[in-house]
Amino acid sequence: MAKHQLKKIQSIFLTLILGCLASAKVLAFTFQEANQAYEDALRSFAQSDLSAAVVFLKNSLKNNPSHLPSKILMAEILIAQGDGAAAEIELTYALKNGADEKRILPLLLEAQLLQKKYEQVVASNFPPGSNGRLKSQIAMLKGRAFVAQKKYVRAEQLFRQALVYNGNNVLAILGRAQVALLRENLRQARAYTEQALAKDATNTNGLLMLANIEQMQGNKEAALTKTNEIIALNRENFPALLMRAGLLIDKGQYQAALLDVSVILKQIPNEPRANYLKAITNIALGNKAESDATIEHLNTVLTGVPDEVMQANPVYYYLAGVISFGQGEYLQAQDALRKYFDINKEDTRALKLLARTEFRLNEPFAAKSYLVKARLINPDDVEIWSLLGRAYMATGAREKAERYFLDVIRALPRESAVHLDIARLYLSTGQADKAIASLKQAEHLTTAQTDRGDLYLLFTRAYQENNQIGMALDNVDKVIALRGQDSFLYQLKGSLLGQNGEHEQARLAFEQALTFDAGNYQAVLHLARMDMLSGNIKQSNKRLHQFIEQNPANTELMLELGQNYLRLNEPANALTWFEKAYAQDRSNNRALIQLVHYHSKLNDITQALALVEDYLKRFNKDGEILLIAADLYLKDKQNDKALQAHQLAVKHSQEKAAALLALARTQILFGEDDNAITSLEKAIVRDNRFIRAYLQLVDIYHSRQDFDNAMATIGQLEKVVPDSQLTIVLRGDTYRLNRQYALAVDAYNQALKIKPSQQATLGLYRVYQAKEQHQQALDLLEARLKSHPDDLLSAIALADSYKARGELKKAGDFYESLIARFPNAPVLFNNAAAVYLLLGNFDKAAEYAEAAHARLPDNVAIIDTKAWVETLRGNYQQALPLYRQALALDVDNMEVQYHLAFTLNKMGRTGEAIKYLQELLASEQTFTEKEEAQALLKTLQP
Repeated sequence: MAKHQLKKIQSIFLTLILGCLASAKVLAFTFQEANQAYEDALRSFAQSDLSAAVVFLKNSLKNNPSHLPSKILMAEILIAQGDGAAAEIELTYALKNGADEKRILPLLLEAQLLQKKYEQVVASNFPPGSNGRLKSQIAMLKGRAFVAQKKYVRAEQLFRQALVYNGNNVLAILGRAQVALLRENLRQARAYTEQALAKDATNTNGLLMLANIEQMQGNKEAALTKTNEIIALNRENFPALLMRAGLLIDKGQYQAALLDVSVILKQIPNEPRANYLKAITNIALGNKAESDATIEHLNTVLTGVPDEVMQANPVYYYLAGVISFGQGEYLQAQDALRKYFDINKEDTRALKLLARTEFRLNEPFAAKSYLVKARLINPDDVEIWSLLGRAYMATGAREKAERYFLDVIRALPRESAVHLDIARLYLSTGQADKAIASLKQAEHLTTAQTDRGDLYLLFTRAYQENNQIGMALDNVDKVIALRGQDSFLYQLKGSLLGQNGEHEQARLAFEQALTFDAGNYQAVLHLARMDMLSGNIKQSNKRLHQFIEQNPANTELMLELGQNYLRLNEPANALTWFEKAYAQDRSNNRALIQLVHYHSKLNDITQALALVEDYLKRFNKDGEILLIAADLYLKDKQNDKALQAHQLAVKHSQEKAAALLALARTQILFGEDDNAITSLEKAIVRDNRFIRAYLQLVDIYHSRQDFDNAMATIGQLEKVVPDSQLTIVLRGDTYRLNRQYALAVDAYNQALKIKPSQQATLGLYRVYQAKEQHQQALDLLEARLKSHPDDLLSAIALADSYKARGELKKAGDFYESLIARFPNAPVLFNNAAAVYLLLGNFDKAAEYAEAAHARLPDNVAIIDTKAWVETLRGNYQQALPLYRQALALDVDNMEVQYHLAFTLNKMGRTGEAIKYLQELLASEQTFTEKEEAQALLKTLQP
């Protein structure tokens, strides 16, 4: 029995093992089959056999529906067939799934041109990292859009700009020919066309342009000859087929024309021009039923107080504004007052009321605009000065605000309200000492109890900001003495007691606040947080649940409950409460932010964007959400929308400097460095202590090798943070990048004397590497790691130092020790693979390359390493799809292009290898293996 059972188990085990092996073989076969189908499609496309290419691609995508190279090639074929809408679907999918925008955007613009989406084309920006060739291509496509819009001057400018970026852009030359043709300057059009064909004699666009010119000049036979040449090169060139069909109809060769039209309609049944030609050929041939059906199909394809009284009596608008303002109907007040202002622009009463209305609507910039006009009309109106001070304070121009408040104080020295205003200004700028001094002045002038209550509240806040909690508590007690049993005041007192470490007294104060107002959710919130901080999250949740049951509309506590569930690692429950909070109050941007964060974490950018866009339809001036929208658009590769959102965020954000920095970073991403510099300079004007703006500005100047401006910016920063290690390291970086190594070493050593920082250490290491002082680099990094053993960047630098010295075994061993300590760092596995390749240990290299790829499968450098390992092992068929995927993700990666060319040559596909190498080496950019690429091309070319 036991033996029989053992045999049965062995049989089952063997079946499972064989099944797994068979499954693995099937998977491998399917993967290889899909890759071969893609390669066959690529070859067919190169031979202009579009139908065969589509068949191969369908097989490829059947086995691997998300294969990016196949998606991109399918889009190219659809564009060649004139189906822009279908191509856009494929390209959008590829873009959203990580394809390189530099590869996708030119194709997307072509697809949009086919769909007549001209505004989208002309609004496009250069993708980040665009080279001259790509910029030329995009400028040319934008020029074509302007041609379609009949804006010929603008089109000519774009075509010329394209040729500045790349003088060999044949399509840009043909664009100029097209503009000349449309202006009926046939001589110039022919000259440009011949210039283009001199650069590329088989360019079908050039041949088609020449056919057009011949036809316009009455040379129909010559035109027919040219279209025949084009169709001989590509039998599915639809524009040539359309032109030839028209020419054949002119010659009475209707059957031949119908054949050309049928080729087009087989691929695009709804093409209007082809349907039209089909209809007239069938009419000419007497095929009435067929012509009627075609024409029918073609038709389907191609189917209160009246304002005049108010304007006659503008005072009515003013009165309406006054009444609406008094009733709190600020949007109505704004509308009425603006209409009044349009008629009577000199009434400062209306301007001041309009400014107050804009304040209530949180539009301080609009308020400032009206107040500036009011001051020009009446420069001696002190109320206008006071309001201007508030406007400048709200818009971040704090120095101007201070000047206006001081002017009011000089004009009305005994007016306590302005001392309170300037105290608020000082509090907003973190100058608590100055705020306290202003409040003390106001204290001598204040007599009314209500004013003294406001005064003591401001004192409370100022002392709290100044970390004088005892004084803050004294002042809140003064307010309580004046105003009695006020729930808010006890809640404030509880916060101060908690800040002072008096937790039990704080709890009593919050509970007392609830006795005066059971609906004081802030007190409940504080108590719930105290429960949570003491480790009793369940009690915190219970308290929140109980309050929400009695006050179901409280979104703040719903959000707190959601946060608690996140702390308990219960994301589903958290999502429920975030959704409830947002459903309860769809104007609550905090609830929206939590939902967006949740979906973003799941990489569900589509849902996150849908939420944000819906919110912005209703609240399009929320600067914080506009910044979030910009970030989501960038992730979704909707670059134009990202830039627009950033610009709107700058306009509407309270934190202008931070919004300008975000805009600058996006501008840098799009290669708009000059605009980014302007944005950063504006940010520094807004807040001269905004250190991140200085750092970003220095980075730009470093990237442009503009070391004088970099040093000038560092000098500005030194005034803000004198004697700082930060500025010393920045000076070291600038010296190093300018190859002033001795000065760089002095700067880094000076910084290291202040504090042994990573930045200074790595800066000094890079100097040693540049000077090939490898021993000094080793000594520096080993000392750093002795005192900071978890500094991974310094550890990787040390491993690279071993590699640079040729100590490959030591580098490999060191990487293995790092992998043991940091097993989830893909860069370590990838670098280890590169070292083992140099050691000739291909099996070990493959093991580490696979481990890196498993951890970070969409990283181009890691994909390239894995592919290169397979190439050097002779596994070319395994390497090839990896290179294709890498180039779909980063089309300009020169290392990948060289490795692909090398591999294609090894596979006997020498012509393709030569083409890749020629394109690669046509660029003036350098890359690690450029000499190897040049040598390979030299051996391959006859």
